[in-house]
Order: sequence, then C-alpha cells, then structure tokens
Amino acid sequence: MSNDPDALLGTIVDLAMGIARQCPDCAEPAAQIASLAGELRAGPIDRGAVQDALEGQVGENDLSDVRIRATAESVLKAAREPM
Repeated sequence: MSNDPDALLGTIVDLAMGIARQCPDCAEPAAQIASLAGELRAGPIDRGAVQDALEGQVGENDLSDVRIRATAESVLKAAREPM
C-alpha cells in the first residue's frame, strides 16, 4: 500500500463506491465515506493564500485591504459550507 495520502484517500473513495454499487442498501453511507475522503484530500484553505491570490488578481488600486479581507472571508465561509 502507498504512503501517498492522496493515493490512500483515492483508494478509500474507490472502495466506498464499490460498496455502494454492490450493496444498494449501503449506498448512502458509502457515498458519505467517499465525500469525507474527498474533503480530506482538498485540505484546509489558507486565509493568507486566498488574500494573496485576490491581491494578485485585482491589482493594488482596485480593492482596499478591508475589501480584500472581507472577500477572502466570504470565500472561506463558502468553502466550509456543505454543497
């Protein structure tokens, strides 16, 4: 088995989806397992990285620092909300 975290999470997703296909009664919990593994794969979003990306995209004069921080917070909030 691989020590690569992404490969391990991919294996978990594949196994969960295999269980869902073989056992329709288990489809919902298997899909939840796959979804949770996918969330782990994504990792946490870094507020500083979001702010830096916004600043890099909009330029110095387009948005104030306060507006960039508020926008970054909105991005983080949206990322935390379930789809």
